[in-house]
Parts: sequence; C-alpha cells; structure tokens
Amino acid sequence: MRAIEIHGKIIDSPNNNDINMARLVRITAKTKQTKVTILRLGIVSGQLHLHAKESIIISKAASQSITCPDSWCTRIKYAD
Repeated sequence: MRAIEIHGKIIDSPNNNDINMARLVRITAKTKQTKVTILRLGIVSGQLHLHAKESIIISKAASQSITCPDSWCTRIKYAD
C-alpha cells in the first residue's frame, strides 16, 4: 500500500464541495451507510455506495464536486 500525504482539513458531510480542487480524496462513511455523488457543473458524473465505517480513495477532476452526507472527506496525495 502506498503512503499518502494529507493536504487539508477534514470536511464533514460535504455538499457540492470540490474539496479545495482535490484530485484525490479519501472518503470515510460515519456510522450509517451513505451514497457518494460526484458532480460536474451540477450534473451527476457518478455515484457509489459506502457501508458504515467503510473508506475509499477516489480520483476526480479538480472541477468535480462531491456530495456525501454522513461522511468525512479529506484531500490527499500519494507520497513521493
């Protein structure tokens, strides 16, 4: 597994948030299952489901935003 660097603060339950124009984002569901929605210019680009306490790292375009209730999101990058 590659090491990651954290680039920013935790964003609690983002709503149409580009996570500071992040390209890589770690998303962790809190205590309930949640749906991650990726948007570009207000149009849904993709969606996925996370179970409670499940984490995932996604790659996105800087212009895409994330809506994910009941989650924590953090901008990251892979360490060199």
